[in-house]
Parts: sequence; structure tokens; C-alpha cells
Amino acid sequence: MTEEEIARKIENAVNTFADLQKVGELLAKKGHPTLQQNFARVMIGFIKQQAERYEKGWYDLRNKSTAELCYRIWRVIKDNAYFPLI
Repeated sequence: MTEEEIARKIENAVNTFADLQKVGELLAKKGHPTLQQNFARVMIGFIKQQAERYEKGWYDLRNKSTAELCYRIWRVIKDNAYFPLI
């Protein structure tokens, strides 16, 4: 599966009224450690991209809070956002 296909599958999976914060908590609590690490890579990629878009003003009212929060997070973690593959 390509990165693009994976991204679309994740996007479709979160297109729900389910409690997505709870889904994240379940992944952290019950997920396999290697898969948790891989999911963290996905989150870091999302945070980095949103931070870059925020700096360029590439957001609107629908995702402004996300972009702004990601920008603040990225400023703190950018120098230590590495996950070894074990």
C-alpha cells in the first residue's frame, strides 16, 4: 500500500462521530508497542506538516485550531522528533 493510500484510509477512518480521543487512548493503552511507535511517526508527520502550513497561513477556520496547536507543539519537539525502528 502506498503512503497516499494509507493516508486516505486513515482519513476515512476518522470521518466518524465516534470519540476519536478515546480511540487514541485505546491505541496508547492496548496497541502493540511497535505499532504505537509507527502511529507516533504518523502523528509527528501530521504535526510537522500542519506547523509548516500554519507558518505559511495555509489554513482556514475549519482547521485553524489544529494548525496553531501543531505549530506550538512542533516548536517544542522538532529537535527531538526521532523514533528508531526496533
